[in-house]
Amino acid sequence: MTLDQAEAAGVLEALVRGANIEAATSTLQPLTLSLPNRRGAIVRVAPMTNGDRGRASVFLAPGRGALTIELTDRAVVKLRGKRLKARRNDAKPPRTRVKVRQRGGRYLLRFRVEDASPTTTYAKLGRKVRRVKRGRLRVSAKRLRKGIRYQSVDALGNTEKTKRLRRR
Repeated sequence: MTLDQAEAAGVLEALVRGANIEAATSTLQPLTLSLPNRRGAIVRVAPMTNGDRGRASVFLAPGRGALTIELTDRAVVKLRGKRLKARRNDAKPPRTRVKVRQRGGRYLLRFRVEDASPTTTYAKLGRKVRRVKRGRLRVSAKRLRKGIRYQSVDALGNTEKTKRLRRR
């Protein structure tokens, strides 16, 4: 059943805010939802007792495909038919380290990120912001002398404080 069908049947109340969907249902009625997943999703399922929210289970669904959420006494989330594991709610920001190697007149920056969730690293080169792909970025010696700012963001939205890299 889709989200709209479940709402129309009265077994679910949903609040849709852009890509975020908050839904409330009773555990007395088993419910299976099918949602389209175009670019990855984060599903948080929290039990509610007498209006109080319990500890949430977090499911990361990377990639595309049909996302199925089965709500009975336990929550089961599947992506393309494969069951996803629940993770702890990650509240720590990622930690990024950079190693610099000279390659001729250019420098190769290798970024290594530590975090429990998938991450994306961004580097600011002057006024341009570039996404670091495969953990590597090539820059000129002049750009490195001026300084590069970088930071990482994980899939749950935790953002690392901006750091600065400078070579003389």
